[in-house]
Amino acid sequence: MPAAARADGRRLRQCVSNILSNALKYTVRGQVRATARMEAGDILQIDVTDTGEGVSEALRDAIFEPFRRGSQALPGNGLGLNISRTLARRMGGDLVLIPSEAGAWFRLTLPLEPADVAFAAPLCNLPKLDLRGRLDLVVDDIASDRLVAAAYRRLLGAQVMEAESGEAALCLLYRMRPWAVLLDVNMPGLSGLETLQRIRQIRGPTAGVAVIARTADGTDDRRRAYLAAGLDGYMSKPLSPDRMAATLRPLHIPSNGPTDAVIGHGNREVG
Repeated sequence: MPAAARADGRRLRQCVSNILSNALKYTVRGQVRATARMEAGDILQIDVTDTGEGVSEALRDAIFEPFRRGSQALPGNGLGLNISRTLARRMGGDLVLIPSEAGAWFRLTLPLEPADVAFAAPLCNLPKLDLRGRLDLVVDDIASDRLVAAAYRRLLGAQVMEAESGEAALCLLYRMRPWAVLLDVNMPGLSGLETLQRIRQIRGPTAGVAVIARTADGTDDRRRAYLAAGLDGYMSKPLSPDRMAATLRPLHIPSNGPTDAVIGHGNREVG
């Protein structure tokens, strides 16, 4: 791999995160393996293989369509692979399914522009934000997404509770008052926005808890709709410690000063 190259790091991270999350979701036992190499000089090739149930012949092309899933019994809205392929192609690459005898094998390719300056970037440039003593609730129907969000909160010092559904989150909120709730918008059963409405109906201090949306749908229209619904913040997937800290910092500071993150309160946006 080159020591340095130019590419859209955020979108590349989003593609890889979606593919890995998909592989973990469908692999009950065995392993998920990711490898990276350079092909034809300047083409980055990332292969993600798993030992899960694989993709049937009938779904090999349809799996990249919006809202198509390999198994209806598993959580998710069927957008991850579609978003990843769309982003890869817009960056001049592609995402394809490679035929395999067992499990699934996805290949992401992306052209890289050589960079003259070599550098050693830190794995995690965590902003200074101390959340020690804070209790947070992470709500997501996908276990791997809960794991990532909870791990980043703990890096900032917070204690974390987890809930796999809106119903489970409400049960916890009736007993405990967290400092903030990270709420997945697209969940089966009680959706994120429906869960938000139920939270606001709880009497007492919990009714005013900060609720931050987490979603893969990062369009401007959806962002405005989420904030207009009464959410206090918005984070698009995939998450990173830097983005999470930027979104949390205005909530951590008593005054509502300007921020470089997308923060809203009711129908008002600031930032």
